[in-house]
Amino acid sequence: MNRSHMRRAAGVAAYSLLLAVAAQMASAGTTGRLSGHIVDAAKQPLIGVNIALPAARLGALSNEDGSYSVLNIPAGTYDVRISLLGYQPVVNTGTLYG
Repeated sequence: MNRSHMRRAAGVAAYSLLLAVAAQMASAGTTGRLSGHIVDAAKQPLIGVNIALPAARLGALSNEDGSYSVLNIPAGTYDVRISLLGYQPVVNTGTLYG
């Protein structure tokens, strides 16, 4: 696999990670929840993906089926960073919770 092909594959995987991010709000209160399912370009679940909200000092890892959930996020706007060794990190900026 040449460098161009590897960069393209990493870009597709990073794009797939970004599309897989889904935010769900808590039904009441002053905290929210971020949950979703992480898959690669072939729609296979990715295990051990780091989902982080650095400003809130919160995060989670995806499990064996690619699912994750970050609970008790204080109301506010946060950057969400998604990373996995071997893939390009993805940052979703300005996600609102609460």
